Order: sequence, then C-alpha cells, then structure tokens
Amino acid sequence: MSMMRLRIPLLVSAVLVLTHLVNAEEPKKDRAPMTPAIWRQHLASMPNGDPGRGEKLHRSLFCASCHGDQGVAPTANWPHLAGQKAIATFKALLDYQQGTRSGTASADLMKDAADGVMPQEMADLAAFYARQKGHDAMPGKPSVPLLVRQGDPKRLITPCASCHGAVGQGGRFEAGALAGQHAGYLAEALKEFKAGIRKSDLQGSMRQPSAQLTDAEIESLATHYAGQLLKK
Repeated sequence: MSMMRLRIPLLVSAVLVLTHLVNAEEPKKDRAPMTPAIWRQHLASMPNGDPGRGEKLHRSLFCASCHGDQGVAPTANWPHLAGQKAIATFKALLDYQQGTRSGTASADLMKDAADGVMPQEMADLAAFYARQKGHDAMPGKPSVPLLVRQGDPKRLITPCASCHGAVGQGGRFEAGALAGQHAGYLAEALKEFKAGIRKSDLQGSMRQPSAQLTDAEIESLATHYAGQLLKK
C-alpha cells in the first residue's frame, strides 16, 4: 500500500513534466512563417486601442523601467515611444512576440516582455504611447543629409522621407516616427539592418538600403533625425 502511495505522486509528476515539455514545443511547431502577406493581415486587423487601459498596462508590465514614465526613454539603449505612431508600436510588439526581432540582448528581453501579451493589450499600449507628448529634439540643427531628401539612385536607395516623412514624423502604414529619437539607438538600428541581424522590415525595405550605407552616413542620418522635433 505504501509503495502505491509513492508511485502515484511520481507518475503524476512525470505526466506534468511531459505535458509541460509538449506544450512548450507546440508554439514553435504551429507557428507559421511570417510572410509580408500575413503581416499585412495582422496589421489590418489591429484592434482599436484604449489609452487608459494602455497606461495601466504600461505600469503593471513595468514598461517605464526602460521606456520612461511617459514613454521617453532615459538612455539610448531603448527607443522613445512617446508620440510614436500606434501601428508602429503595435507591429514592434508583434515582431518581438513572433521572434521576428531577435539576435540581440535587448530584443531577447523584449521577446520575454511581449510573451503572453494579447493583441488588444498591444493596441492599448500603442494608443497610450501615441497620445503622449513628443520628446525634445537634441540641441543644434544638423544639416539634412541628401539621403533624406534625394536618396541615391545609383545604390538603389530611396529617400528616407518617402517612408518616414519629410521631418521624420512617420509615414504611411507602419513606417515609424524617427524625429527626436536617440541618435545612438537609431545608429544601432541601422547597423543591425545593415548586418541582417534585424529582419523585421517587410520585404527588406530597410535591409536593402542599409546594406549600402557607410558608417559615416549612418551616423549622419542618426544625428539628423535626433535633431528633429516630433510634432503632434
């Protein structure tokens, strides 16, 4: 009788462990490749966000520890989210959750943070950040690189403004705002696109031109957008 009592808990524990292992593998097996067409479907079905609920999530999920109390990040390790287009923030959260953005320490941390966050909650967070006051621009007025206005047809680089707006305010669809962003963060993002580490751009829209940029051009673009004021 005593042996039976010992065996039952052991059997139950074994079943629970096996079930956990099977369930842990299921998302990886079931997850379909995130093609541009599937991404468009996800973005088209973005729920209407509630800024009030988003603010509560911002606090309960401790987003402020990296992105600041009102979405203005205190260091260049993390992007400003205040004033960012809602659809850009929504896509970024999906990128992390789906593993589209990975390969760096910050991306892995964000993947853990986004794990289990539902689309409605992502939309709520995005709505909260979109409503916040844009952050201050860096002091000074850096010159506008030709790549912003004209691009470089010889290298098949389209003008940055064609997607991100004339002053970096954000453009059509999910092209995010760049104005007033940390220069260090922008430069690092461009370098990740250039190296192919960051693959969250649909149809290689950022990887292709970034691969043609020199380090000096990357620094110039980052400094330019950091000096722009994000207007609401």
